[in-house]
Amino acid sequence: MASSGDSSNKSAKEKLKFIIDCDCGVDDAVSILMMLQAKEICSEIDLLAITCIGGNCPVDVAVQNVLRTLKVSQQSVPVYRGCSKPLTVGSSLRASIHSNDGLGGVAHNFEPCPNSFQPDHAVTKLIQIVNEHPGEITMVTLGPLTNLAMAYRLDESFSSKLKKLVVMGGNTGVSNFCV
Repeated sequence: MASSGDSSNKSAKEKLKFIIDCDCGVDDAVSILMMLQAKEICSEIDLLAITCIGGNCPVDVAVQNVLRTLKVSQQSVPVYRGCSKPLTVGSSLRASIHSNDGLGGVAHNFEPCPNSFQPDHAVTKLIQIVNEHPGEITMVTLGPLTNLAMAYRLDESFSSKLKKLVVMGGNTGVSNFCV
């Protein structure tokens, strides 16, 4: 007979908790759709939030693109607006890399989404979620790292509380970088 403290008595497996931080151009929309599909297939995946950053498109366009992506997928995930500009002076955003709408010119095919993003700032929410689940969050960054840098600046223990940090970065050719 198993004791009450036996881990085999757990009614459900521990969920894999994720946050996506993105500048939601075409590549990020596809990544979000893939995560949402994985979540549908695997009940152990929990996407706690999507935070947005200015990068390959302005932050407000990124928010709209995430909301459009969620609408197409018919799934609901809290979306938070984050930093609109890089931290360093003289840095610039490549806001037209995926056309003006960030989605290769197809956003006009989708109805605009109402302001249904969350009122909290993305950086504040990142810190809150990571503090609520220390050592459990895998943060997937798909754009500039400004939200991550600000979270670290406000809470120097932030990165040590993450389970994993996955960064989409680097290239071997001409870059669409945001510096």
